[in-house]
Amino acid sequence: MTLGESRELMEAQVRMAGCNRKPARLILAEAEHEHGPQAVDHRIREIHQEPVFGINPGASFRMKSD
Repeated sequence: MTLGESRELMEAQVRMAGCNRKPARLILAEAEHEHGPQAVDHRIREIHQEPVFGINPGASFRMKSD
């Protein structure tokens, strides 16, 4: 997933007024995996996700493995 694709998907989630926070976290997990935590923090600030999803810069979205 490119950073542009993650931005588009996150903007769509914000437009839906944070109906479900889980898809947003999955998008950020994928972006963190591919581009690192700094890119995710930038995306969170850029899309203003703190008030909508309660997601703050510095949060980790790494998927836990079994």
